[in-house]
Amino acid sequence: DAGANDAFVDLLKRLARAPASSAPADTESLERQLLRLGELEKRTEAFATLGLTAPFPGEAMRAAVSGPSEQRSVLGQVLTHFIDSTKARLDAQQPFLDLAELFAGTANGFLFDKALQLSLSSGVTIVSSSGIELSPLALSSGERHLLVLLGQTLMARDQTSVFLIDEPELSLNVKWQRKLVDAVLALTADTPGQFVLATHSIELISQHRSQLLVLRAEQ
Repeated sequence: DAGANDAFVDLLKRLARAPASSAPADTESLERQLLRLGELEKRTEAFATLGLTAPFPGEAMRAAVSGPSEQRSVLGQVLTHFIDSTKARLDAQQPFLDLAELFAGTANGFLFDKALQLSLSSGVTIVSSSGIELSPLALSSGERHLLVLLGQTLMARDQTSVFLIDEPELSLNVKWQRKLVDAVLALTADTPGQFVLATHSIELISQHRSQLLVLRAEQ
């Protein structure tokens, strides 16, 4: 991505310095593409943070076409091609970004004074509120248990299977127990998998009594 972006910026700079062509200048088209460029730059921020794409060269591109030029029509066409191809690439990556943000948002809905971060280069990291990366050993047993459970849930979302979870409330405080089932369901919405939880926690099942099956030993 970075190499292709640099090539587009270099092309814009060369075209901006080129002599006039016989085609009439289309200033309106260039201005319209600059507006689209700004919108695409904002959208790309989340993809770049996750490492799915290189930092967006919006500032360099605007600088390349900002001066007087006799090739404004051609500059607009080049920007159109860059914007359309970048948008298509982002559209293809959007489902992965949505899932990554869902996982991080779900996990961070439980954590206090720390946050889970994702990137393709460093994987899953936990940072303190002051931005210091934490070792997994610095997490409580409940935090480790929760992150493992949510991660396994995410990996099971595309499998047509029954996912058995035995006493997921272990090491989780009462507040987390109340939120756990909804978090698991959010991570697996519209997927073929099913979950069976064995639990003794009233907090965990109280909001899902319609799906409760009580098991008793035969007398």
